Amino acid sequence: MGSTRVRPPAFLLLACCIAALSGHDVAAIRPEGESLRTGRFCLMALGTFKSYKIREGGPVDLVILSPEDHPDDALARVRRDHPTATVFAYLNSMDIMLSRAPEPASFWKEHESWFLHDATGARVTVRVKNYGGDLARFAMNVAEPGYHEYLAGQAVKFFKIGYDGLQLDNVETDYSYRPLQVGRFISALPADIDEERWYAGEVAMLRAIRRIATSSGFGQRDIIFNHMRAGEPERAMTYLAAVEGANAETWMDRKVQPKGKWGWKARVDLAREAAAAGKRTNLLCAATFLGPDEALFTFASYLMAKQTERNTFWYGRPYRPDEMPWFPFYDVELGPATSNAYAVAGSEVYRRDFEKGVVLVNPNDSAVTVPLNGTFLDDAFEPTSGVFVPAKGGAILTKPPGVAFQRQVLEAEVCSAPSFKKIAVPDRSAHAAVQINGTTEVCSIPATVPPGRYRVVVDGEGSGASADAAAIVLGGETRRVAFDQSRRRTFDADVRSALTEVGLKGAEAGVIVDRIVLVRLGDLP
Repeated sequence: MGSTRVRPPAFLLLACCIAALSGHDVAAIRPEGESLRTGRFCLMALGTFKSYKIREGGPVDLVILSPEDHPDDALARVRRDHPTATVFAYLNSMDIMLSRAPEPASFWKEHESWFLHDATGARVTVRVKNYGGDLARFAMNVAEPGYHEYLAGQAVKFFKIGYDGLQLDNVETDYSYRPLQVGRFISALPADIDEERWYAGEVAMLRAIRRIATSSGFGQRDIIFNHMRAGEPERAMTYLAAVEGANAETWMDRKVQPKGKWGWKARVDLAREAAAAGKRTNLLCAATFLGPDEALFTFASYLMAKQTERNTFWYGRPYRPDEMPWFPFYDVELGPATSNAYAVAGSEVYRRDFEKGVVLVNPNDSAVTVPLNGTFLDDAFEPTSGVFVPAKGGAILTKPPGVAFQRQVLEAEVCSAPSFKKIAVPDRSAHAAVQINGTTEVCSIPATVPPGRYRVVVDGEGSGASADAAAIVLGGETRRVAFDQSRRRTFDADVRSALTEVGLKGAEAGVIVDRIVLVRLGDLP
């Protein structure tokens, strides 16, 4: 405790804890509506939802939603659930499902030139493996000026309803109509467009929609497209010059390689370049294995590129409100960046310095212990001069604020129930831990926990793929924590009534737990 030994991956320190420790509630010192956290977050909600609430956490800063058949009703539901968020309407530009279009078949027949056609004159369809018959999706000619005006009309309609911006989908910096895609993605090769004309058409489309929206009185409503790709940086920046910003879909996950045109560094470099140009960037990270380890890796990578409040981040499963988890490290407050990302000497770990902390990302396949050249606090509010960063992992540490934190450390090895076996672990606190060989017994660890908001830190590890989860019992609430590469898990909890004990049990037999740390964040609202 309190030593400068290397700790497990560090996730978070909330700046608001300082206020809590001095006896003040956070709301009393923070102006209404002001967010102290460094990250800015997007909720992607594509589909029809009665509720746009996320499972926990927030608030989000941007919501992108499908207007569906009743765009005014959808907007009202989002304003209800996310009253402070900027709200963008989603609009697909690449294809149209005519069975869902509000216009009659005669309208589309009059505008036959807006479609792409094969050599026989038949309309080309896309996504052919998933859509056909009445649900067929017809490919549109993005080089056709009349189609640009149609899309601009849709944008203006959304702006008049009250949407703050527009996301145009399937604006591609790569050409989809290649021979290899016939039968896999497209029904046939189009005869009325080629690759060069496609790229020029996409840029012309973006410019036209921007121009018409501006001339209609909506020059302050942002237009972004989906999406910019690291492998085509010059083309992405050309597209970005026409509008206010872009998504980067499937931007980052733990399968991304560190180098190459599609690698970690190329993705961060393009995101940073776009953000530095003043563009709105929305980095979308689809989970490959949903959990805090990948979330920290992707979020720390985002912090390497973030420049302004217009740079947002999303991580989850596409694209439902209830599939966007919230992790404690999302709320970290680091202050302004004082450097760009740079490689740590002697390693391939990247670091970025902030006024109140540091962020590290290891995009490689091997774990690394990194010296910090100074003393920082980890997420258990303990000082450390070095940090272990797992493969495809991240770490966020903060500078000591100069006050003592209200923390309570509960050593798990005090448990003596039959299924709790004390084991020697030299690199753990008190040089010991407990292995829980059952899932029914609960060990009650004596504690003094007054009501309040707490960060709960659990140090431990798995002893196998099906032996890596424990359960923490705080009053009537039980939280499951599972250890992956990390040897630490954190969660936030509200304690409504004073507690004299904290419960510990195995959620999977064989899990090892070292200690539980309770850090008081402040009073309950």
